[in-house]
Amino acid sequence: MRKTIMLFVLCVLSHSLMAQQLTIRGKVLDSDGNALPGVTVMVVGTTTGTSTDIDGDYVLANVQTGSKLRFSFIVSIR
Repeated sequence: MRKTIMLFVLCVLSHSLMAQQLTIRGKVLDSDGNALPGVTVMVVGTTTGTSTDIDGDYVLANVQTGSKLRFSFIVSIR
């Protein structure tokens, strides 16, 4: 009986951990409100990331709740 209860508790805990995954959608804009294409968006501490499209939009799937995002963009000045 004790093993059955422990198994049940572990199943419930693992389900609640899996439920904490998010899909994050956003748009990256400059200070004038213009879209920034090509910005790299990474989940800190992971290899999960993407780049913004031509409209500055991005989508990150299966992101853990409470994760931090890092945005990077290289500007070329000529």
